[in-house]
Amino acid sequence: MSVSWRSAGTCGRHSGQLASGTLKSIPYGIDRKAWQTGLSMPCRFRRRAQPRPVSSGGLSGGAGSATITENHRLMTTGKFLSTTIPRPPVSTGLGLVLVTALTLLPRLAAGDWPQWRGPGRNGHCAEPLPSRAFEPGGMRLAWEARVGTGFSSITVAGERAYTMGNEDDTDVVRCLDTATGRVLWEHRYASDLGPKYYEGGPGATPTVAGGQVFTISKWGHVFCLDAATGAVVWQRDLREEPGLKPNEWGYAGSALVDGDRVYFNASEAGLALDRRTGRVLWFHGKGTAGYASPILQEIAGRRVLWIFAAKRLVGLEPASGREVASFPWPTGYDNNNADPIPVGERVFITSYDRGCALLEAGSAGLKPVYANDALQTHMAPPVLVGGHLYGFSRHYARRPEFRCVEAATGRVRWRQTGVRAGSVTALADGRLLVLYGDGQLALVAADPAAHRELGRFRALEGRCWTPPTLAHGRLYVRQAKGLLRCYVVAD
Repeated sequence: MSVSWRSAGTCGRHSGQLASGTLKSIPYGIDRKAWQTGLSMPCRFRRRAQPRPVSSGGLSGGAGSATITENHRLMTTGKFLSTTIPRPPVSTGLGLVLVTALTLLPRLAAGDWPQWRGPGRNGHCAEPLPSRAFEPGGMRLAWEARVGTGFSSITVAGERAYTMGNEDDTDVVRCLDTATGRVLWEHRYASDLGPKYYEGGPGATPTVAGGQVFTISKWGHVFCLDAATGAVVWQRDLREEPGLKPNEWGYAGSALVDGDRVYFNASEAGLALDRRTGRVLWFHGKGTAGYASPILQEIAGRRVLWIFAAKRLVGLEPASGREVASFPWPTGYDNNNADPIPVGERVFITSYDRGCALLEAGSAGLKPVYANDALQTHMAPPVLVGGHLYGFSRHYARRPEFRCVEAATGRVRWRQTGVRAGSVTALADGRLLVLYGDGQLALVAADPAAHRELGRFRALEGRCWTPPTLAHGRLYVRQAKGLLRCYVVAD
């Protein structure tokens, strides 16, 4: 197989040219307009005795209807592709009243966590956690909720949190109030659980940008939803696109919003949809997708979209989908799960039965600075802090280790054995938030000299592969069977 850095090329049968350009101060994945202006939308609720209609994502055959009865039960006729169900309206207990509320969707700014692995899509959080939070009684449980089986993490925009889960072969996208855990709206659609060797359910995380929420199911249901109401803006079923199909465990990469385009790790090496309409702009080749999320990086003054595909790392020109770089990386069961990690103008990749490599782009194409087994990530990507990578190595069921690896050389600085593989998040104070696979949450120093744990507590029980979210002083953790907990530092 060849390694190449291309100056010309072609992509799939779809093509399109859109205006490009980024504002340097806005992190990748954050919508420019939403960042600058925000969005306001009035919402009005009225309790009615008679049934009321429910918005739907689409009807099969053009026939069907839905109503919510007085006791809030959903009644439908016809075949729905999806439904968005608002939660029961507010009642004061003083009779039937009209309640008017103004919902302001805030601009995506410091403190929000609008996409997979945070604002920079790199696992770095702008907030610290004090050491006392990990002392006995240091964290207080604010609320908990059931959000369905799956591994979708939590995104936060202002006072709203978003996540996904599966209940009775139905995927549910939920919007929750961050203060109380109350469900503000739900969007449901039929989708198989798919529990092959694990619990199953959606693996991707909702992306919030410009007052909209972008999701993808493990089988290719793509939705753009109104972030305030859950109403369907547009939807697309990737199973209807010739040549596109998920890998063995389904789509798991989360949407990346970039201007008027939305990228997915779909097709043999990437897919771009028009953010406004859902129209296919380009896809790169036919075949199965990888599991990692798309990543943008600037190299030598130009932006590269990385897709860690089933059998290789692919670099694309974002607007056109033209392939500019490729590096072969076959693994067992095509398990390229961890996102590529930008390291300066180089890129780091890792897979559990292959090892890792630091790649550099040159005139001869992508070439490895090193390739070894220092880090063999199975699930959540490592984080890069101070020139060192912190993450879990080896298959989750085969004596995994928590390791620190020098990014420039691939040298293992230290390793912690006897752990359950989970995820790592970098905090603002230079420390690490480590959620082990059994629900133990630890505060660890980001110190390449030695592993130093500063405290821990049990946040959850059960399998915990989903990275936690820390936003606006609230810590969100979930487990595979759908229990979501929100913690705050105790007074």
